[in-house]
Amino acid sequence: RSRALMGAPPLGTSSSGLLSARSGRKPLDLQMGATPRDGDLTSRETRKGRLFKYPEWEEYELFDSDDLWSEYAYLLYGETDKLGNNVFVWIGQYVEEVGTSDEAACQAFSQKAVSQFKARVGGWPVGKITVVRELKEPEAFWDYFAWG
Repeated sequence: RSRALMGAPPLGTSSSGLLSARSGRKPLDLQMGATPRDGDLTSRETRKGRLFKYPEWEEYELFDSDDLWSEYAYLLYGETDKLGNNVFVWIGQYVEEVGTSDEAACQAFSQKAVSQFKARVGGWPVGKITVVRELKEPEAFWDYFAWG
C-alpha cells in the first residue's frame, strides 16, 4: 500500500519531491482546546478521521493510503458515534526513530507521539491508542480512509 515501497514518488509531489499546490496538505493550525470540526471526511457509517504527519503535525485535508510514506509516522485521529475517539499511530517500515520489529519500542514511540500531539492540540479527547505497523494494518484503521 505504500508508494515508497513501489518506487513511486508520493502523490502530490513532483519528481523533485516538492509539494504541489494540489497536495491537500496544510500545517496544523489549532487553538488550544479546539475540538474536531464537523463535516470532516466521512467513510462508511459514522466514522470521521483526520490524518497528521509526525512530528510536524501537518494535517492532510483529504487523504488515502497513498499518503502514508514508509519513511514517516502518522497519527490518525478517528471518531465514531458508537465507539468514541480512537487514535492510531501508523509507523512506516523505514522510520529512523523506531524499528517496527520491536513491539515495546513501537508502544513507547506511540505514547510519545500521542503526548506530543495532545500538547499541540490541547483538549481533544483521546480514547484507545492503537499502534499500527506498515503492512500489518487492521481493517479498523483503513475504515477511516476514503479510498482505502
